[in-house]
Amino acid sequence: MNSSRPVWIIGAERLAGLALCVLYWPVMLVIALLLRMTSSGTVLLLDQFANAQGDVVRTYRFRTTGGGSPTFHHIGRFLRKYAIDELPGLWSVARGEIAFRDLLLFRRSR
Repeated sequence: MNSSRPVWIIGAERLAGLALCVLYWPVMLVIALLLRMTSSGTVLLLDQFANAQGDVVRTYRFRTTGGGSPTFHHIGRFLRKYAIDELPGLWSVARGEIAFRDLLLFRRSR
């Protein structure tokens, strides 16, 4: 994460990321169970991308493509369309590894 940003902004982002993780954990649990029941393999993927400063950062997202039932593919399209597949990335924000704007940049780059 860029150290030139004010500490209070970094702290506020981390706190907001943690609060959103806690708020959305039931939704993420249901999504993970749906993905697990309709496909084989992992539920989460670890993605790497370059952030605004050019650093390579890692974030998590739900797996929405690959082998699975037709239901899995419908769920995956829905998750990608509404950017729900990015919810696990909030954990990276809460840990201070990436900023909210990095999640938005990652979403646009895919």
